[in-house]
Amino acid sequence: MKQKSTAWLLWLFLGVFGAYKFYTGNFISAITKLFTANCFFIGLFIDIFSINNDVDAANFRAIQQARMMKGVME
Repeated sequence: MKQKSTAWLLWLFLGVFGAYKFYTGNFISAITKLFTANCFFIGLFIDIFSINNDVDAANFRAIQQARMMKGVME
């Protein structure tokens, strides 16, 4: 499970590089942020409103994958 506190720390210290997007598995968005430097930091402001949702979505995907694997193993 991904932790919101970890995502926030990644955003705070490495947000301009899209670090928290890599952490939550949003690789295309992360690579875009990495190469555009967050469009002159506008993306950092937008991220403030999306970090919690991104972590929740990553956790939901992990739970779904675990359920699928459990079904395969049974």
